[in-house]
Amino acid sequence: MENLIFESSKSKAEENISDFIDFCRNKLNVYGPDFDWNNNVWKGFYTFRKLDAKKGILSPQDTLDSDFLDFAKAFIIYHQALGNKIKLKEEMRALKLIEKSLIQLTGNAKITNCTIMVFDNAVRISKSKYSISVVAKIGKTLERISKFLINHNFVKSFTMKWVSPIRAKKSADRQSTDEIIGKDGKLSDLKAMEALASIFAKEDHLLSSKDIFTTSIFALLMCAPCRINEILSLSEDCEIFESDSEGVARYGLRIYTSKGAGADIKWISTAMVPVAKKAIARLRRISEQARGLAQWHENLKEEVFMTATCPNINPNKPLTVIEVCQALGYDITEREKCKDKLRRLVLNYGINNLIRYDFNFTLKSLWNEIRSFKPKEFPYLDQYSKTKYSNALCLINEHQLHSMKDTNEWKLYRPTYSFFMTDINKNSAVNKLYKNIFERHGFYDEHGIPFSMHSHQPRHLLNTFAKFGGMSELNIARWSGRRNIYQNKYYDHTSKEHMQSFVKALGIDDTKPHSCPNLDRDINKESKVINLENLIHGAYLFSTIGYCQHNYAITPCSRYPGLNLEDINSSLKEKIEKLISINYKDKEDGVYGAERWLDHNLIHLKGINNN
Repeated sequence: MENLIFESSKSKAEENISDFIDFCRNKLNVYGPDFDWNNNVWKGFYTFRKLDAKKGILSPQDTLDSDFLDFAKAFIIYHQALGNKIKLKEEMRALKLIEKSLIQLTGNAKITNCTIMVFDNAVRISKSKYSISVVAKIGKTLERISKFLINHNFVKSFTMKWVSPIRAKKSADRQSTDEIIGKDGKLSDLKAMEALASIFAKEDHLLSSKDIFTTSIFALLMCAPCRINEILSLSEDCEIFESDSEGVARYGLRIYTSKGAGADIKWISTAMVPVAKKAIARLRRISEQARGLAQWHENLKEEVFMTATCPNINPNKPLTVIEVCQALGYDITEREKCKDKLRRLVLNYGINNLIRYDFNFTLKSLWNEIRSFKPKEFPYLDQYSKTKYSNALCLINEHQLHSMKDTNEWKLYRPTYSFFMTDINKNSAVNKLYKNIFERHGFYDEHGIPFSMHSHQPRHLLNTFAKFGGMSELNIARWSGRRNIYQNKYYDHTSKEHMQSFVKALGIDDTKPHSCPNLDRDINKESKVINLENLIHGAYLFSTIGYCQHNYAITPCSRYPGLNLEDINSSLKEKIEKLISINYKDKEDGVYGAERWLDHNLIHLKGINNN
């Protein structure tokens, strides 16, 4: 396993920066074979644009300063390689602030010139652009960057860690249940959730395709605390059927979490299993035709995709405009209507007049033209979940769920967050003609306004139920797909009185020490194989006979490693190096306890290397 940790070895900051950039440019690539370091627009990831530059095509004057650009790229790719965050949005914003502050105070953007004043000025700049809550987040990110610069000797006259003068507003005492579920509470509009549940319970023939799609997504959100984009990225074969240690059949969904916790299985409570299965089955039916089209795009040997109305004729025979229209999936038999339909389609790179006449296409040439209409990132929805379009549970055809437009069976559409939200949220001023799902089914409040809700409400509700039920913070974070357990507080709406009575009822004696059992070196049992890519934290103890899972809140066992160094192999060393990478990232993210586990594993690795 290649070492991903950069270590500064020079006395001069400039030389260390140069080595760091070379290390990241030549040894790290997390963006695939087509990645080009020199391109200032990393498509789908980052654009290295100045803080105040306008959006659009990136011009040279809007690009980060040449003195700063390579460091920014190196910083981003280095931290991307160490962790599994999908995007380093806050880090990118902080880097842009540092660049602007450097230029204002020093006249150049060399990172080696950073001082406490540069970071103070960066905060001042951020206060003029963002809300105080965003500034507080930026301040925490700037603190991590300052520590990183000092620890790696990247700065010339900056030896003390900078501390942000802005702190996030401390949350008040826990709210009462009435405040939480009231009109303005985070768990308000429970009636809207009940309304969606009642719509979901209706028979299929009473629902439109749009109703089925919206309520099925909502039902899955209520089965386990997920984000909408995690549900929209589910694979068609996401269902997991396993038996637990007691032989009880369990049901779960394979999900790739979007907040750094990686791939995981969300186990569904027994009461919600029928709901999840029904939602999955409905989404499967809706996406069947679109997934078939995606499979056709993947299989280059198939020349023609047969829609429901496609004429069964020789693929090399010239087509009339009616046959072209039917080949594309439109059940139209009148010539003028076909010409009008084709006139409004974006085919042949926008040169539509060619397809409004007879005998311009054969089935083979028509579908060969359509192959150019694959999404940019095809065949994958994204590079993180590795779900293919052909296996995407929520994939649809363009306009498939539209109540007035014909479905474009020849074109794929991946539903987005906004696509889902327009159907459960209040209608915007520009979209007054559109009825959301509550209005379509007659659910209004006392003022005659259709119900609406926010996407995170099911997530907040499930997290609160989990806390009521006594689930630990670590398990809540894991169940919710969070990398940092401290994010739990934003989803925790239990009252102060409830938590006080809950803790009192536990009767735990926390004064007694806890320790690991003795390691039996003569154990000869076959241990489970653990996938290093699926670790959500780095609190593991590995040995040649197996592993033990802990959490960061517990101090590493003093008896560990407790093994004969002569038994060490390359596989064990690889596991320790992987843990160090995770520990380092968690430490940088401020996860409590990660630093002591990092120190522990570094000492262990040193012992292995010296053996």
